[in-house]
Amino acid sequence: MKKMLARAVKYVRSTRAVSALEYALLVGVIATVIAAALVTFSGNIKTALTTISAEVTEGIGEVDD
Repeated sequence: MKKMLARAVKYVRSTRAVSALEYALLVGVIATVIAAALVTFSGNIKTALTTISAEVTEGIGEVDD
């Protein structure tokens, strides 16, 4: 058990572990920002996509006529 604890302490103190932790925190922050942006702008995105869809459908209808 002591050997496993010593390995864990050594791993936590290693630079690779610190780098991995920094990357994990960075990914978490980026994911939070993306989620917040999607929640904030979801109505605007839906409206824009609906408008684009209507314009494309209308344009296709004009070609068929």
